[in-house]
Amino acid sequence: MASWTMDSIALAERFGLPANLIDLLSDAIIGVDTSLVIGVWNPAAERLYGWGAAEVIGKRLPDVLQTRFLDDTFDQSFTFLNQTGSWNGLVIQLHREGHRLRIESNVSLVRSASGDTIGMMAVNRPVSEARTRSNRSVGLDERYRTYFVSNPQPMWITDMETLAFLDVNNAAIQHYGYSRDEFLSMTEVDIRPADELPRQLEAISAYASAYSLPEVWRHRRKDGSLIDVEVSAQDIDYGGRRARLILAYDVTARVQIDQVFLQKRQLLFNLIDHLPQFVYIKDGEGRFLICNHEAALIRGCQSPRDVIGKTDSDFFTPEIARLYSDKDESVLATGQPILKEEEWMVDAAGRRMWVMTSRFPLLDRDGSIIGVIATGLNIDDRKRAEEALKHSEVRYRALWAASQRQAQELSLLAHVRTLVARELELQPLVRQIVSAVAETFGYPRVSLYLMDENVLKLQHQTGQEHPALEIPVSKGIAGLAVRTGRAILAEDARAHPDYLDMFGPIVSQISLPLIDRQTVIGVIDVQTLAGSVLTKDDLRIMQELAEHITLAITRAQFYANLRGSEERYRMISDMISDYAYYHQVMPDGSVQRVWVTDSIERVLGYHPSEIRAGDISAVMDPEDLPRRDSDVARVLAGESVTGEYRLRRKSGEVRWIRLTRKPILDPVTRRVTAYVGVAQDVTDLRQAEKQRMELDLERERIALLREFIGNMSHDLKTPLTVINSSVYLLEKYTDPDRQQEKIEVIKEQVALLGRLIQDTLTLSRLDHSSQLSTETLESVEVNQLVSEAVHNLRPEADRKSQTLTVILEPGLPPLLTNHDELYRVVGNLLENAIFYTPDHGSITLSTRLADHKLVFTITDTGMGIAPADLDRIFGRFFRSDRSRSAKIPGTGLGLAIVKRVVDMHKGRIEVESTLGTGTTFRVYLPAGLPLTD
Repeated sequence: MASWTMDSIALAERFGLPANLIDLLSDAIIGVDTSLVIGVWNPAAERLYGWGAAEVIGKRLPDVLQTRFLDDTFDQSFTFLNQTGSWNGLVIQLHREGHRLRIESNVSLVRSASGDTIGMMAVNRPVSEARTRSNRSVGLDERYRTYFVSNPQPMWITDMETLAFLDVNNAAIQHYGYSRDEFLSMTEVDIRPADELPRQLEAISAYASAYSLPEVWRHRRKDGSLIDVEVSAQDIDYGGRRARLILAYDVTARVQIDQVFLQKRQLLFNLIDHLPQFVYIKDGEGRFLICNHEAALIRGCQSPRDVIGKTDSDFFTPEIARLYSDKDESVLATGQPILKEEEWMVDAAGRRMWVMTSRFPLLDRDGSIIGVIATGLNIDDRKRAEEALKHSEVRYRALWAASQRQAQELSLLAHVRTLVARELELQPLVRQIVSAVAETFGYPRVSLYLMDENVLKLQHQTGQEHPALEIPVSKGIAGLAVRTGRAILAEDARAHPDYLDMFGPIVSQISLPLIDRQTVIGVIDVQTLAGSVLTKDDLRIMQELAEHITLAITRAQFYANLRGSEERYRMISDMISDYAYYHQVMPDGSVQRVWVTDSIERVLGYHPSEIRAGDISAVMDPEDLPRRDSDVARVLAGESVTGEYRLRRKSGEVRWIRLTRKPILDPVTRRVTAYVGVAQDVTDLRQAEKQRMELDLERERIALLREFIGNMSHDLKTPLTVINSSVYLLEKYTDPDRQQEKIEVIKEQVALLGRLIQDTLTLSRLDHSSQLSTETLESVEVNQLVSEAVHNLRPEADRKSQTLTVILEPGLPPLLTNHDELYRVVGNLLENAIFYTPDHGSITLSTRLADHKLVFTITDTGMGIAPADLDRIFGRFFRSDRSRSAKIPGTGLGLAIVKRVVDMHKGRIEVESTLGTGTTFRVYLPAGLPLTD
């Protein structure tokens, strides 16, 4: 075996560990190839033996350390290592300065991906150190902490007794999704699926003090997803605690690839095993690597497993085995394949058989020959038939001539079938059929007639200057074929009772009806002249062609009818729509335009050839493209869809087009194979509708203005009347107390007028904004805003001896909004609750997060709202009769302002109320998202 030298990277890949971690181990790590040449020598080995890595790499291990085995001989140790894959024991080795070291050594074989031994790895430590520690210690002091924290692979340290996480690096936090605090509050059990816990606990108890060989486990990430990992463990002393250093390497993708590879490999072996030929693959020394069932039976085995790893000498006599191996060795030596060689083969029972074998060289990635691939087919039956034919030369020649004729006929038939299958146009197809039959089979006269009521009409003919253009079905051999629906062979045509003299001096004739769904659609007629007679073989050939000819003709007729229907549809589409089109859906999902009516040029100004198939994105308004793509996707899913889009004419003018698309489904698979579209220019209709909407809007504005003026005049007159009467009485009264009473009334009414004017201006400003101004947006803490409103209005509640309860859910996300506008919502609702709740009543204000929405709830034990008023309370200047009679101050605009602000937040407001019991308002606002378009 060729020499192989390990290095830190190769060793790391073998154990799934980063190479720099090997350099951190406190144990000496030594790697050698099969010739005991040193390839790995870590810093711990330098400290233990005194030799630097550069001094020993490339030298043989026995020459450097002069190892002497204490418990076994070298041969015994090496034999045990080859049998079990690992060995441990005590050895005496020399330090560089010559003194002896008593060493505890753990040696493991290193194998390649194909399973071949390519080297050995030893983990060595002084016996005195091994005895003072029950477990190995890799301690992570400050020198190595950087490697642990910044290692790109997930690593952690767990307590060996409790399995609790003691430390975790950044890669594990990022890969598994848990925070450091979450990791440190868990154990290893928490990241394992339940079905792996028994195997985990068993493996943990069985961990060796040295590196554990990589093992694939499943771990659960924080999001619940499962990953496959290779885990390597190292026992360490961590701050005086027995701990274990774990490295997890995510091999999910590799496991998935391995599963796919194994499935494909199994499929390949299943295919090979069920082939009627024998198949085997041998290595360069003649050992079987792969063998299928047929090859195993030849060697007297019931299962391919009984053959793998053996040679032909294990199954055959030396002479037979040598015969087979000579051919394999020839391929190995020359690299030239041996193809389709017919030879005798003897099976394990001594039975001889004829086989056709092929042998190919098996190459590795470098192109070197490493084995032989052989296949063989049992041709014993064919050979025996050939042998039997040799005993009867006449019979053999007859069979050979028959087979040759049949092969020629099949070739000629295939040629004619190919010609007729290429053409879709009826008249070119008929000419192709007649010419192909005449030229291929050498017939002098070939004619094809199609039925037209009770007459056969000639479509094409060869070999006659003045053919019969029409033949009544009541006459002639061709008419007989139509009447009976059977093929007619007249070897002596002139003697046939239905012979027509119109064909001239013909000798024989075949008339073959073309039948489609039990209906004769035509006749193909073959005639020969002097010196040639048609036979039953000719009849058989024509009968085999008849079905293909009929199918080709009916297909061409259908195509012609379809094309006619398409032309008619296009003419109708031109008359009933601005333009129409037909798109075909390809198997890969792409769309191709089959046709579009020429009227598209009248609508858009583009000739149909100027618009690429299935794509009008170049002329469609970019804002409409996503909606167009969505509508087409719905059509491809089988739904009829109508949509309106803006298309730009070639002149630059924008037109509104209404497109109605209807899918066409395959009757068998129900897959959408095409769709038809009809387009209408609705620009004028759109403009008319826009003008109507603008007119309606203007009318609505005028109505609202009238209502506003009426309400304003009423609400302004009331306080002004009170002010005038109070001023009048103030002038009349001389009593200071009564004068002060009227002054207070005047102040209240002036304040009411101020609020009315302020609320009117606020509502007017909000009416002129469809959304919150981006310039005033800020991040608002909802609970802080609610607390601010409560603080400002609590004195009013205290004045009425009301109980004001506030319940705020912690951790609510901030809103990107306008602070003052949102304050109006909370302040107006809370102020109304205080005004409409009698003394000693109760009010509850709460916040919470539900379904990604922030919810404000204000509940009072006030007078309530009449059911008839619930739909009107958000109207402008609306105040119920109960509130007016109770002389509760208000402008009638507060709830209108609340509703407008909530709408600008893209939220909603709900109200529940019972007369005499109380009222609850709930405001829902989207949480965590910007509130602008």
